[in-house]
Order: sequence, then structure tokens, then C-alpha cells
Amino acid sequence: MLSLVELTVTVLLLLPTLLAASAISASALADVQRGRRIRRLLRTFDEGLSVLGRGSMKAIYDHLKREYTLEREDVPARLGLFHTGLENMLGPKGAILVEKQIAKCMCSSLKLKYEERPTWDFASYVRAAMQKLKLR
Repeated sequence: MLSLVELTVTVLLLLPTLLAASAISASALADVQRGRRIRRLLRTFDEGLSVLGRGSMKAIYDHLKREYTLEREDVPARLGLFHTGLENMLGPKGAILVEKQIAKCMCSSLKLKYEERPTWDFASYVRAAMQKLKLR
């Protein structure tokens, strides 16, 4: 049986390892939580695009991947390219209508009030959603 002194020394020797393991666990947990929040944001993009129909949503994502090497998962980080791709497919007015629909879906999903703001573009709504999800 270990004496109190031996036990204390053992714990002190293991402490850095235990602290490192708990830091890794906290980091891994934060990564998992971030991944869930990103997936939630992506679902609002899907929901907004699906007003055009599931087939059209898939065609848009396929077009973005093929023409712009833009994967669905990268859309929130590359909104300018997303907008360009939508504009290319739907024209300027169609792109804006779809982006407004996505913004409305985001606000609804995140319990935010959707308000059309003349000075906000699509990226502004996405930034607000990301801030709400603590992705920024």
C-alpha cells in the first residue's frame, strides 16, 4: 500500500499528463460542438435552396462544385463565390431571391427576427447567424 507521501508524489508526477489529456478532451469537445453548429447552419442553406425543389438544390450544389470547386461544407466560408455561382445560374435577381430565402430560413431556425435591412447583403445575415451560433 502506498503511503500518503508516495501517493502525493505519484499524483504530482501524473498531473501534467492528466491536465494535457483533459485539455485535449476539451478541445475535442469544442470541435464536435463547432461541427454541430456548422451542420445546423448548412441545413438552413439546404432549407432555403429546397424551395426550388430538391433536384434544383442538388443541381446548384453540383454546379458550384463543378464550376467553382466549392463544396457544400465550404459555402459559409466562401459566400462571395456562392453568390457568384448563384448569379451565374439564376441571374442577379434570382440569386438575391434565393439568398433572401436562405436568410429567412437561418433567422427562423436560430430564433432570430428576420428584417430586411437595406445596408445588409447576404453575407451580413450569415455573419449574424454565425455570431449567434458562436462560430466567429
